[in-house]
Amino acid sequence: MSESSTPSATTLRILEAGQSILPIEVQPPADLDSTTADAAATDSAMDSAIDQNSPIENLLSTASETMVDVVTHSQVLLAVVQPDSFEVDMANAAFCQAVKLAGRQESVRGLVAVGRSLADLLPGLETEVLRDWLRRQVAYRLLLDRHPKDSRIRRLLNAPKLVQVADRWLELWMRPGALVFESIAPDVQTLMEASTSLPSFESAFQLEWCQFKGQLLLEGWDVTAREQLRRLGRLLLNGHSILQPEKFREVGQSMRSLFAGDATFVLRTDGDRLQLTLGNEARLRTVRGYDLGDLRESPCLAAMQLERVTIVRDLATQAVTPLEQDLRDRGARSLLLIPLLLRDKAGDRPPLLMGLVGVASRLPDNFDLLDINRAELLQPSLAVALRQAGQSHFSNIHPAVEWKFLQEAERRSWGLPPQPIAFENVYPLYGISDIRGSSLARDRAIQTDLLSQFRQALAILDSACAAKDLPLLRQLRLDLQEYIHNLEGGVTVEAEVRGAQYLRENIEDDLDYLAGLDPATAAAVTAYRQACDNPHGAVYEARAEYDHLVSEINRRMRETWDRCQSKMQSIAPHYCDIESTDGIDHMIYAGGSIYPDFTSFHLRSLRYEQLRAICACARMGFEIERTLSDQLRLTHLVLVQGSTVDILHDENTEKLFDVRGTRDTRYEIVKKRIDKARDAITGERITQPGCLTVVYATEDEGHEYQEYLRYLEREGMIGSKRESGEVESLQGANGLRFIRVAVLPPEPDR
Repeated sequence: MSESSTPSATTLRILEAGQSILPIEVQPPADLDSTTADAAATDSAMDSAIDQNSPIENLLSTASETMVDVVTHSQVLLAVVQPDSFEVDMANAAFCQAVKLAGRQESVRGLVAVGRSLADLLPGLETEVLRDWLRRQVAYRLLLDRHPKDSRIRRLLNAPKLVQVADRWLELWMRPGALVFESIAPDVQTLMEASTSLPSFESAFQLEWCQFKGQLLLEGWDVTAREQLRRLGRLLLNGHSILQPEKFREVGQSMRSLFAGDATFVLRTDGDRLQLTLGNEARLRTVRGYDLGDLRESPCLAAMQLERVTIVRDLATQAVTPLEQDLRDRGARSLLLIPLLLRDKAGDRPPLLMGLVGVASRLPDNFDLLDINRAELLQPSLAVALRQAGQSHFSNIHPAVEWKFLQEAERRSWGLPPQPIAFENVYPLYGISDIRGSSLARDRAIQTDLLSQFRQALAILDSACAAKDLPLLRQLRLDLQEYIHNLEGGVTVEAEVRGAQYLRENIEDDLDYLAGLDPATAAAVTAYRQACDNPHGAVYEARAEYDHLVSEINRRMRETWDRCQSKMQSIAPHYCDIESTDGIDHMIYAGGSIYPDFTSFHLRSLRYEQLRAICACARMGFEIERTLSDQLRLTHLVLVQGSTVDILHDENTEKLFDVRGTRDTRYEIVKKRIDKARDAITGERITQPGCLTVVYATEDEGHEYQEYLRYLEREGMIGSKRESGEVESLQGANGLRFIRVAVLPPEPDR
């Protein structure tokens, strides 16, 4: 259908013969998000209304003058086609124009004689494709005759085909309603009774089972605009920068075709300036930048500020700033301006203006309301493209800092060079809940599993030596006894690796041979294989129990921390990273560069909530000791730093943020060592099971945290006794002090 006409429903009555009428109700093309099946919206009342004994030419010859005018001037595509050869007998002017047929003379009541194969006129529809399409349409027609009220069959019968002809897109419907069946083979009835579904009948149906005469009616719309919008949207979503030359050329070509323009351009924000990039079919180039102060009266800037698609009808009268004058000097007379915005998913921040994409025409007043509507359809695709570009560069970003990553992603989507993503002057809050004794527990688990596996291997060789007296078997048996003796004294990482390698190379590779020595040895081999039948390929019972225990401890503590973190985020949005190994540790960064309204009250509130969260994890540790294991106990520590740090995102590391500067790097060094630190006087670990340890550097920090501990005692979370001391010297830090308090279990009624 021509894009200048979009009726809500066009009813063409092109076949009149007394009371026999063929009404063809056709809906306009669907919008960008509609399916082609919905766009068809053609009722099968057409089929039942046909006089089955009247050829289409005879019916046309009796059509009224009014209906001839409708057929002649309608922009619905109409063609009469022979079903055996797929030759187009007649077609209306709209069809001839769509398939590039010119100079045809009117033949029968509004239609012109064609005499060309449909496969020649529509290169995308070869004869085999047309024949299969007809086969399916005849199958559905027969089913509809039998089940006239079945809406599923009606939908299938009305399904269109999308065909490209040169630079145009056509959506076509094949109507078999005028076919007169002369004979139908019994196979059709048999197939109808045997088929369990519509697809099964359609796929098995053969066109040769039916003999018919008459003609096909082909209808269609020109849906070029819809398809251009659809394909342009897909192109925009492929993740590459719109300013990459090839991408810009493809997008520009599509937009020029869609909007009948001569050139495309991009205005992008860069601080307090706008950068103009021009493109046509041949090249892409950045022209110049403009200070925003010089563009106060610019219609381009106004479109960006209003956040809506705008038309500039004639630059001869509206070129009031250097930007418009430059466009005018390059031949532009009218403009279509499409602002591009990045909207926060949560809606907490105002939309971020990126710039705009424009289409320019040499003609004044070249764009209209229809162009505005189409441009508005493109805006979501552009916005989604920018967001997806951000996600491709930066994934798993914490919500509190996501906005800055998206800003940078948007800059890069315009082809701008990367800039560092940094947050300056943020306060670090670090804490850790560690599983004390986890390394020893894992070593014991490894020792238990290795001893079990070596003893089962020894049982194999005991049986093998009894079955066959071979010197090599005796030596291997002595090796196993020696390994078992050493393992009983303790285990090391090297012993674990070497032991597994020895069993693999000297025992497991020969299990088939050993199993064939005698039934007793075969039974021992079967027991060994069953014990090692797991993803690890080794005895893994004790280690599996240990892994499950540590995983469960981490899960429970993580759930506890997540609940507390939700409350902390409500105080002030901040970055929080949590890692789980043998326990969990957290790294919080908070400050004005992350949350502009951040105050000292927010800082004190977060510090106190951090301590409350650590106490909640400690209390969960008591529950874990009571219900899971009393061998693995938890220690808890908070490292205080009163001064701020600067954090920087480094795309070359796995961490989201690294600290910047020598002073800040010292803090990172202390973080890695502090949980193993000892009291400078007594030599004992500063962290103890069931206790909270606070490490600080200055008297002011100590006084502040003593107040927080007083609040915790008032809440019944910690005891009244305070232990304090000096931390032994650490690389990069001297003079640190600590306070240690016992965390109290919750009272039964709490």
